[in-house]
Formats: sequence, structure tokens, C-alpha cells
Amino acid sequence: MAPSFEESDHTWLQLGIGSGEPTEVRTSLAVDAQDHARDDGWVYCRAKDPEHMHRMFAHILHFLRDVERRSIDPSTEGDEVGLRVLSDPLESCPDRADNPEYYRMISRPTSLQTITHRIVHCEYASSALFEQDMLQLFCNARIWYGLGSEGYAEMVTLLRLYNELTPSQARLTDAIGVRHGKSRMSDVDVVSAQRSLARASQHFSSSIYGPGREPPSEATVRDVVGMDAAAWKGRVYHVGDWVHLMNPVDPSRPIVGQIFRLYKQRKIPGIFLSACWYYRPEQTHHTETRHFFPNEVVQTAVYGEHAIEDIIEDILVLYLPIFKRARPAAPYWQKESPLYVVESKYDVTRHTFHRIDVWTSNVPAQVRAKKTPMDVFVEPVEMPVKSPSILLHCNVPGGMLIDEQNFAYDPEEWPDLFEGAVSLDLPSRLPAVPLPAQTMPPAPAASQTDRLRAYATFHTAAMEVARRVSPAAYAKLQKNLMTRPLASHSELGAMALEAGDVSPTLLIHLRDAAVAAGMLTSVHANGVSSSMSIPKECLPSSAAVFATYKQGAEFKALASETRRLFRQDPQGNVLWYAAPPIPGWNSTRLVLDGTTPLPVPSMPFLEYIVRTSHKRPRT
Repeated sequence: MAPSFEESDHTWLQLGIGSGEPTEVRTSLAVDAQDHARDDGWVYCRAKDPEHMHRMFAHILHFLRDVERRSIDPSTEGDEVGLRVLSDPLESCPDRADNPEYYRMISRPTSLQTITHRIVHCEYASSALFEQDMLQLFCNARIWYGLGSEGYAEMVTLLRLYNELTPSQARLTDAIGVRHGKSRMSDVDVVSAQRSLARASQHFSSSIYGPGREPPSEATVRDVVGMDAAAWKGRVYHVGDWVHLMNPVDPSRPIVGQIFRLYKQRKIPGIFLSACWYYRPEQTHHTETRHFFPNEVVQTAVYGEHAIEDIIEDILVLYLPIFKRARPAAPYWQKESPLYVVESKYDVTRHTFHRIDVWTSNVPAQVRAKKTPMDVFVEPVEMPVKSPSILLHCNVPGGMLIDEQNFAYDPEEWPDLFEGAVSLDLPSRLPAVPLPAQTMPPAPAASQTDRLRAYATFHTAAMEVARRVSPAAYAKLQKNLMTRPLASHSELGAMALEAGDVSPTLLIHLRDAAVAAGMLTSVHANGVSSSMSIPKECLPSSAAVFATYKQGAEFKALASETRRLFRQDPQGNVLWYAAPPIPGWNSTRLVLDGTTPLPVPSMPFLEYIVRTSHKRPRT
């Protein structure tokens, strides 16, 4: 049984999951006055008698059966393919003997013929029951065809038209409650009016934008009235919820989005939302050598405005450390919903990837502190091996392979810059072999070059540890190393086990590199010690070293006549600073987070500034 949150430090797993609200669908089966007064987002039907209600249902099916391929794909105009009706695959279920695979994948088969039979015999007691059959029909089609296929694109196009034809009561009014259009229209006339507004040229989507055709910044709607929640098709949506949205650029790959805002406009009927877009790997520009997890997405800074009818289905996106350790408990997640994993941000302008460090800063501010009940795994799950880009085999709108020679190198993919540096073994699980015999950590490096190598090793190890554990576990591990820098290998093994997904070998490398770089206090038998105070000299940051390396620079010793012009430390290393001292310079302390601190000026330099300041004439 998974440990409870009270028994272990897993509270961080509950943050940034979604809206923090249940995701179950409200099923309105009764037809009393109380249910009529509540708007659950099902199609609004004013008719009181079953005959008129079923006439509206038949009118909806008529429009769905009237969509030809050429209406959404002008390139097929005049071709036999263009005359094909998109709804043909939905008319009937395949024969069980001829296609048993269909019935293994689909647990609740249905068809347009079955739904038509129920309409003819007036078998639906409410509009919610009719809608549940229709939504199940489209859900079966998405499962059968699969994401990225032409059949999937056609089915979600029909679903988007269906959403347009079945507006809820709240969908027909604007922010001040005014219903636009003729107030006395019958239900059938409302369906016809909605069909006249739907645009087949953009796959019935509310906008023309999608990955590869990003909306301009001025497309954001300003004069709006915010909503705390919005009901749609029996589901109540909140800020923070994850959804598939209609993608008019490539309907076979819906937009992965997180809701950041729900609102109504003052003079336009409908319910709208703003969503942060997450791109699939094939919708980005990347090099041929970059690999991705299955179902991986990357966060972008693109925000799209959508009508609520653009929602295709509920999904879930989990940050990689959370993905490996837990899942939302029922009813906060429907297990049949598509599941994605994210670990990076993507700049759509520069086409660069950056690893996400603090996940909660990337979700809506309203839900950052909200906790979602989670089912925590006993052990972290093993992530599947990353796969090459599918752009090697096909073209996808918005995606492109970039020549690695002409591409700005990803700062996360560090090469081996230092020959002779300590080789790191980074196993994903605790090794089964016994721990090595106890040895003292190395003495602090004496030369600038050795310290630079030690810091590079430390930086790599620290980044790997930070990727594997939670922020709370990392902070605790940092504190343990600072207070016990001479911990034995067995003690380091206990620290690694307490931190989580960290091997003792990795932690030993981290501690030894930190001591060698002068970042941890350590007293050795030879009397050499390193101090946790700010070093008198500042090592070049790994970013600076990497930049010069990419430009073909070489590291050589300064000429003796040049060295005499600068202050030097006791070992003869030239002291240099990234910036002159400024008033109120704050003392900083080195931490084990894989970063290089700002340099602190030496005391002789500060004394020199004080002496010369008294001699300067005042102006």
C-alpha cells in the first residue's frame, strides 16, 4: 500500500496537478423542475414534449451526415475523394467475426444507426441521455483511429461541428445575460442557426490558430467578465484543468492546453477560455539527435483564446518527477483520459529547449497552492527509453528538423569539456554491489585548472541529483552535506536512500567534487582545509567555459609579464572579478545547486577604494 501524505514528505506531489477539483461528469437523468433549473452544459432544449425534442435530435444528425470531405479540404474538390461523407464510418459497427480487434478496444460500441433508431422511437427521456450516446460514439472513433491519423482528424472535425450544433443555455447568452438572435426560435431553428455560423474551412474551430500558426499577442481578448467555473457537456471546468482543444492547423493532433482563464464577453454570446499551449515534439523545431519520451509535451509561452466548444476531451499533463511517483486519486482523474509528461519549456521563436526547474511557477497562480489527493507509488516507475523524432519519417505542420551545425546548442546538453575529469557513473537504481571501502575525500584542488575540473564534475552531479529528487529532499540533502562533509560512504548511502532516486555512487562523486572545488569544509591529514566562506577568487561559470569552447577557444597560461600586472592568490593564480564592487554588496553563500555565485571583492581592493575615494575632488 502506498504511504499516506501524513506518513511521508510527499506534499509537493499534490501541487500543480490541475485545478484541484473533481473531474467526473454530471449525469442529469431526472426531468423534474430542479434539474431543468440547473445548467450542466448539456444542449438546451425548450421543448416540453418528447416529439419536438427528438425532432431536434434528428435535425442534429442530419447536419452531421451532410459534411463531405471537400468542404474541409478544398484540394479534393472535383475528386471522388472529395465526395466522401465523413460520417460514413460511424453509421454502423463492424461485424464482430470480421473485426474482433474493434471489440477488444471498444468496451461500449454504438453507431449512428443505433442512435437514429432510438430517436425514431422517442426513447430518450432527456437531452443529456442523447448527448451521452453521441459523445460515446465520438470517443469510440478516437480510440479506434488513434492520434495522428486521417480518420482521427475527420472524427474530431465532426465532434467540433456537433459541439457547435448543441449549445448549452449559458452558451446562448452574453456576459450580462442577453440572448442574441430571435428569442422565440424553436429548437430546430436554433440548430439551423448554429450550423450557419460553423466554418468548415477551419474545421469548425472557433479560431484559425494552432501550433505552427501561433496567434498574435494582440489576439488576447480584453473586455471580459471572468468566471469561476463553466459547465460543458456535464463537466464543470475550472482554471487549471487540462484539455484537448481543436487544432484547425492539424486536426489529427489536438492542442494540449491548460486553462488559465474562463470568461464571457459583454456583447458576444458564448463561454470562452484562455489556454497555455503545450507542443508535441513533432510540432517543434529540433535536431535529429534529440530524443523524446512517449507522450511527451513541452510547455510554450503561447496562449490561445478559444470558445468552450473547442474542447475535445479531458486530459492530464504531469511534471516528470511527479509522473514517476504518483497519479491523481479518483475522482480527480479519469484513468481512460490521455496522459502526457512534461520536463522542458520550448521557445517558439528561438526554437530552444530549457529544463523546467520549479513546476508550480508554470501553472496558473490561482491553483499553485491547491492540493490534489494523490495515489503515491511504493517505488518510482521506470521511464521508457526516449525515442527519435517522428519527423525523421513524416512531416507535421509546425515541426521541422534543424541542421545541428547551424543550430544554437542546447545549454542543457553539455559535452565532455574537460579531459581527465572524474568519470561519473549515474545509475538509475541503487547498485546491487557492495559499497566501496571508506576513503577520505580528496584535498581541495591547488590550481585554478584543477578547481575548474572539479567544479565541472560537481555541476554535472548536482544537476543530476536535482533532476531525480524533490526540492524538499534536495534541500535536506544539501544541509546534510554542509554539516557532515566528511561523512563515510555508508552514511552517504543512507543519505541517498533517504533522498529517493539517488545512488550512493552519485552522491559520493558529488561530495568529493564539492570538496575538491573548495565548496565544502574538509580537514585532511595533511592539514589542508577548504572553507565554506566565499572563495577569494571566482571560477569561470560553466556557461562561460562552454561558450568559449564552442567558439574554438583554448585555455592557456598568462605570460609572466602579464601576471605581474594583477593581484594573485597564494598559489599564484590571477584574481579577477566579473564586476566592480557596488554599495550595499551583499555577501552570498555557496549552495549545492549547481550554480556559480557572484564573486566577492578582496579586502585589499575594498581598502584601496576607500583610500582613493578620500583623495578624489568633490564636484
